[in-house]
Order: sequence, then structure tokens, then C-alpha cells
Amino acid sequence: MRAILEKANHPALKVIYDPSHFDLMNNSLGKPHEMLLRIGVENVGYLHLTDTDGTLRDGGTSKHVPCGDGHAQIDVSLQILREHGFKGWIMIDGWEIPDQYDAALKGKKAIDRFNQLVG
Repeated sequence: MRAILEKANHPALKVIYDPSHFDLMNNSLGKPHEMLLRIGVENVGYLHLTDTDGTLRDGGTSKHVPCGDGHAQIDVSLQILREHGFKGWIMIDGWEIPDQYDAALKGKKAIDRFNQLVG
């Protein structure tokens, strides 16, 4: 990802931070924020807010679960985003989560915690 950003060398190019995918690319350790720090918050334009249990879905992509139901340390990611000046969009990602309403509520609670840190 860093190589793509460096090769493109354009300020408008940003990456999506999806903790479930970053966790998978970071060996499913429950610490997607480590990869976030390596990529750099300044290179993130969009947050797909979801958690993960570190496993793969049937289609070979990371399994999404509601915020707080997985191991991705969502609050740590939000703290890092805040501390490094994230100004992008946040979308609560309910993709392939059986109870999307539950995922939306838990995602909103995570955002509320994030906003309390900012205030």
C-alpha cells in the first residue's frame, strides 16, 4: 500500500482503513492499528468501521463483526486516528453481518466514544 501511495505521489490519493482487512494483512493479531501507523493516518481518507474475529469468510475476505464483538481493538484505532488528525469519512460497515442493526448501534457507540475523546 505504501508503495502504491509513493508511486502515485498525489495528495488526492487516499486509502480506506478497514480494521478487518488491515487485521488480516497484519497476520490476524487483533492489532490492525499497527498497520494503520505504518501506512500513516495522513494517507487515510475513509474509515470502514467494523470489527473482526481474525478469520476468513467463505469468499476469502476477512470476516466482519460488530464493533466490540471482535478482537480488533477498535478504540485504539479511533484514538490513533484522532491523535493523528483524521478528517475523513466514517461509514459503519455492516457487510455480511447477520444483524446489521446491531452492527450500526455498536458502531455508533464507538463513534460516540471517539467524539468524547475529541471534545
